[in-house]
Amino acid sequence: MKPVKSDVGALKLEKTSVADGIICYAIFGLNIFYYGPDELAQKRYVPQISFLKYYYDHYKIFGHIGYPAFEMWWNDLKDEHSGIDYGSYTPDSLMGYINRQYNVLVSMSGGSYFDGIKHGMKYGDSGQSILFEIDDFQAVQIAFETIAIYDSVALYIVDSYEKINPLREALSAFKSDLDSIKEIMKHTKYLIRPEYDNCIYEIFCKETDDIDCSNDVLTACNWANNCIAGTNWYAKNKASLIWDDKNEFCYRLKKD
Repeated sequence: MKPVKSDVGALKLEKTSVADGIICYAIFGLNIFYYGPDELAQKRYVPQISFLKYYYDHYKIFGHIGYPAFEMWWNDLKDEHSGIDYGSYTPDSLMGYINRQYNVLVSMSGGSYFDGIKHGMKYGDSGQSILFEIDDFQAVQIAFETIAIYDSVALYIVDSYEKINPLREALSAFKSDLDSIKEIMKHTKYLIRPEYDNCIYEIFCKETDDIDCSNDVLTACNWANNCIAGTNWYAKNKASLIWDDKNEFCYRLKKD
């Protein structure tokens, strides 16, 4: 399948086939507020969070945070606030209490899966790769406003929380990024993961779920686009925005 491209307001979509029976939607432009004026600083992640809120409101979700994201976050935090003793770090120190949390072998970095053990992860470490049930949207918001910058977060959209054991098994062995996606998709309706420093979002689905996925992606994009279009900054500068297709993959002001 050749990529199919479309626009949703300030966002762009690209649909491709990544394997037999598996479709991927890539969403570009959710990072539009990264490069705006200071008045948008507190809105930096609003489009992404609004996009994800649609899925939280309509489906059950498992979260996956991969090694070494927790350690990278902790080290960056200490560098930013040098001299403060933060003690030891654990996933709970970032996320709060996590319901039904499990260590898994398959990890993530740069928006791709890899073998955590082969790359230095040890079970029992506070910086392990974890799979967990999401029962509070705050967990999604925290993860995507902190850890997602390392492209080490994935969300698994499921019909039932009973999928936890099959998902654990799918994440217990690693062959390649694509093979991991194939195994995960046997037990999920959608796989959502960011890449390019939380700027581009990928949504994977089975071909049999493509109509549902297309409708959900478009609706979620509209949720995010409404947050963008509703700002004074966007209304004022809309006519002056150009699409950056080489570096940031979002609309930016011409003078930038």
